[in-house]
Amino acid sequence: MLRPALLTVVVTTLISASSAFAQDPASPPAAPLGLTAAARAEAAKTTIARDTTDERATDASKTASEVQDPEAPKRTRLQVGVSLKGTVSPGSDTDSSLNPTFVWRWRGKGSRTDDRLSPSYRLSSFRSVVHSQIGSRDLEVGEVKVKPLMVGLDYKMPRGKWNWATGMSVGWAMNNVEVPWEMRAISESLGTQDLWVDVHNSLVWGPRLKGWYDHDRRLSFMVESAYLVTRPEIDVRSNGVTRTRRLNADALIIKAGIVYGIF
Repeated sequence: MLRPALLTVVVTTLISASSAFAQDPASPPAAPLGLTAAARAEAAKTTIARDTTDERATDASKTASEVQDPEAPKRTRLQVGVSLKGTVSPGSDTDSSLNPTFVWRWRGKGSRTDDRLSPSYRLSSFRSVVHSQIGSRDLEVGEVKVKPLMVGLDYKMPRGKWNWATGMSVGWAMNNVEVPWEMRAISESLGTQDLWVDVHNSLVWGPRLKGWYDHDRRLSFMVESAYLVTRPEIDVRSNGVTRTRRLNADALIIKAGIVYGIF
């Protein structure tokens, strides 16, 4: 009498097992038998909510390294300091110079680690003593100040604590010239009473390589090398005669400096 009942139990168990294996693994597991329709729906909602939470936790773990620790001190954005700038003038009518300069830097809140192209601007200035032929002698006739205003494109290359950038810029140089009294006195002693010098504005362009080393959140070091090409016209009048010529005011500029963050 027990054999039909035992056979019924075995068949029922096999049917349940085959249904479980045939179920889609991506779909939520079936609710246990014996539950009402409302209970089964609630069980399915709970399973979906748990899967969504697991996915969010996985996404959060992927970006955990990109989130800045709120307890860590923030780096300063505005840095100011000084640099030593050497200007080498290859032109035959200009002189080289070495002098300290003011330098500043504005940086973003965070550091990017990818190589990229970025627009750039350059504000610079340099001085050079100009020579000219006065009578039979080659004399210093003025001090030309070249003030380029340039825009261009840089390729930025972060490498650890170093941030390198190289690029090309083009712009306009606003030039002026001063004739110190010492130069005027020398020309007058040689019989030139009406020395007058003027320089015109000019096109300027050139490449640049620049690097910043961030020592900590405030202190940074800077190195820079650039070459500027500009050929302004210069007018020199002496003894009632004005001569106009093209001045080779090209310059190789090398700078090294240090800046400190103030806020």
